[in-house]
Amino acid sequence: MYKSWLWAWANEEFPARACEASRHLRGLYELTGFRIFLSPGFPATGNDVNDLRAAAVHQLTAIGFFRCTSDGPTLYLAVHEADVGDVKTG
Repeated sequence: MYKSWLWAWANEEFPARACEASRHLRGLYELTGFRIFLSPGFPATGNDVNDLRAAAVHQLTAIGFFRCTSDGPTLYLAVHEADVGDVKTG
């Protein structure tokens, strides 16, 4: 299990569009004063990840996030719109 966080803007293997969008997360430093928003990566607990996801959704004006698990690192994607189509509730 991985116990660290790496921002998309610091990951050269991500598509350029994803890296550019994630650079907006650096703006969280001005709001919080927390240097983790400027650092490419750092040790992180599960609770840290929960907080980082919430901050990222807010900063990116997303409606939520999607977690992509794998045998390697977990990837978190900001969701900006959703087409729920014929979803039935209740």
